Amino acid sequence: MKICIHAWYPKVIPDCVHFIQKIWPDCPYDLVVVATDTEIDVDVPVVYLGENGNFGSNMIKFLDEHYSDELVINWMEDYILSRVNHARVLTAETVLRRPDVGWIRLVNRFSRCTRPFTDVEGVDFLCHVDRERYTFSQQITMWKTDVYRQYLRHGENSWVTEVQGSVRANKYSGKILSVSKPVIENRNLIRKGRRDAGTVSWISENR
Repeated sequence: MKICIHAWYPKVIPDCVHFIQKIWPDCPYDLVVVATDTEIDVDVPVVYLGENGNFGSNMIKFLDEHYSDELVINWMEDYILSRVNHARVLTAETVLRRPDVGWIRLVNRFSRCTRPFTDVEGVDFLCHVDRERYTFSQQITMWKTDVYRQYLRHGENSWVTEVQGSVRANKYSGKILSVSKPVIENRNLIRKGRRDAGTVSWISENR
């Protein structure tokens, strides 16, 4: 499994990569950046897919031609890591490898955790996601790669994929999980196309 970072805003990639490496030094997953044709100066692999900046088409091309792992962590580039519970991430990976689980949101925003996941003894931080508007969430999520791939469509930007992908994902017959206790926490660097002043200040103070 790798952490796949999207590069819609190439200039924020160095900050995204920096804080994953700083906050999570024992991260067991390689990082890979999926970019268009804008050069990005980071010390992790960057896959350049050409001029097309479309999210859906780029992710389909990346997964079909450049990715072979069974699992993938979807990470939007403006999510700046601030805290991680390493042990819970590893437990989530173990749960995701069960044949009946399709994906697990690793952040607990926008999740209505009314039904705890009790299939695995000792796991007390996961819950079922009811089919909803944002079932296919662009929050930091751990996916089975083939499940993630089947809900992507050519020509969709990330916002359309989140909405229309959720319509498609609501038909998934397996289990969709989220977290009821913190696993990964992040700060949003981009809000409505502009850098968030609070996150910019936090980055400066914590670099």
